[in-house]
Amino acid sequence: KLMPPLLTIAALQFLLYELSSGIVNGVLLQFLSAITLGYISGCFYPIGFLPETIQTLSGFTPSGIARRYISAVISARSVGTDLFALLGFLVCFLIATALIREYRVRRL
Repeated sequence: KLMPPLLTIAALQFLLYELSSGIVNGVLLQFLSAITLGYISGCFYPIGFLPETIQTLSGFTPSGIARRYISAVISARSVGTDLFALLGFLVCFLIATALIREYRVRRL
């Protein structure tokens, strides 16, 4: 049941790596995005203590949806909309990654 959030976050990290120009830049971009998204989505600090705008923004980030999905799986609640959102992000990330890769191969 935890495969959708794992695949979505992995696809996001792969997209970020494809966007960068080198290994060091890719690792730095992945690290900074993971820290930022983790903070915004409430993984490092309870989401209820964050400002209202960040709480609202968290519901639209892949990490926020993944956190909400995992919470629903653990507490045996319905995961319908979160599952479709994660799968939508997954498809978008994979398509964007493929387009970036194709552009870079054709450019060479």
